Amino acid sequence: MKRRLQNLSILTGSCVLALLLAEVVGRLLMQPDSRGFGSLFGVVLPPLRIFPPEPGERAPRDAPYGDLIVNGQRIAVGDAAGFHRFDALLGYTTLESTVSRNGWWQSNEIGAREAAATDPRAAPGRTRWLLLGESFAHGVGLPGSQVWAEVAETRDPGVDIVNLAVGGYSMAQAWLRYRSLVHRLEHQGALLMFVPGADLWRDVNVVRELREPWKVRAVMPRFVLDGAGIRLVVGPYASPQELDADNRTGLGATLRDHLRRYDRFYFRVEHEPVPVIGGLLSVKVGAAAYGRYARGRIGRAQFQPDSEALEISRRIFHLWQMETDAQAREFMLLVLPTATDLDRLRSEPAFAGEWRELVDVVCSGLRRCVDLAAALRAVPAGEIDLGADGGHYGRRANAIIADAVLELLPRADR
Repeated sequence: MKRRLQNLSILTGSCVLALLLAEVVGRLLMQPDSRGFGSLFGVVLPPLRIFPPEPGERAPRDAPYGDLIVNGQRIAVGDAAGFHRFDALLGYTTLESTVSRNGWWQSNEIGAREAAATDPRAAPGRTRWLLLGESFAHGVGLPGSQVWAEVAETRDPGVDIVNLAVGGYSMAQAWLRYRSLVHRLEHQGALLMFVPGADLWRDVNVVRELREPWKVRAVMPRFVLDGAGIRLVVGPYASPQELDADNRTGLGATLRDHLRRYDRFYFRVEHEPVPVIGGLLSVKVGAAAYGRYARGRIGRAQFQPDSEALEISRRIFHLWQMETDAQAREFMLLVLPTATDLDRLRSEPAFAGEWRELVDVVCSGLRRCVDLAAALRAVPAGEIDLGADGGHYGRRANAIIADAVLELLPRADR
């Protein structure tokens, strides 16, 4: 027994010494990082700051977009990503009446991605649709003339598509944006682009920074499940100044409580003090590892038919269709795979099955629901290109999408 106790004491002492050595070495290697306690081998350690101490954009919109040069022009951030402003309901929206440095991106007086003003009434002989959605609909990374909505208009002058999509939007934000404009613009119906691989997580998230490093200083609206329906939850701040004041020295109580209730990517161990042992570097490393694992787990599960994100998105689509029905208008959902999803659809039979199941769930009960994966898979993989940012479809792929939408778009002359 005595020998066993001695061995146990030696083992315990060795573990304590190893832990102390790891703490000392880790702190020597740790780098200062304003995003949290510090960073170790590139990993930011908790407690994490959700918003950086200094408000403002990460890069001015006129700053160069990396080293990208197209046709002799050095492309600016605003050319590729556009311009935005705070909105108390939507979190943020398109900055109206703005042109980027090289003219790639332009918005008109209502914040549509259009060069000309949007007349409240549709032009005679043209069928107008309002396009809502996120970056793939908006055309991030492309000049306006190459975005599929504008390509479709060029190929069929009888079609007028007003591009009201905003990069980074959830389906909740897209619906709310449509509601804010529906009575101001004459139109036959709404086109909504839904990109499950990029969009689903946003409908269970209110601060984008918790999933991806966007540097957007705003709290987004979202819908939560409420019985057989959904209920809108808006952000707690009426202005950026109010948000900054409440979180200047760290996570404020108002935002903390809001995130605990409504953001599925908020994990307390990453942002709130851990009692007693929270100061240990090993605990911080463990918390960071847990956060990465938990975010990945939610992301992997979002395609499942019973996921919260998919159910919220599905209910939004059905309620949107009901609203357009009541207005004697039409609703059409365009389901688009990301470039990564498209590669997987070509090479992974299991993923192709998951995609079909997801589309079946989403489209069930919708009269007009189009899976654009079929049109993209019908062309050789080499014809699918990417835009300037490397994450969204390029000119050739947008032309394929334009043709597919035109083929199926209901119009008065059909």
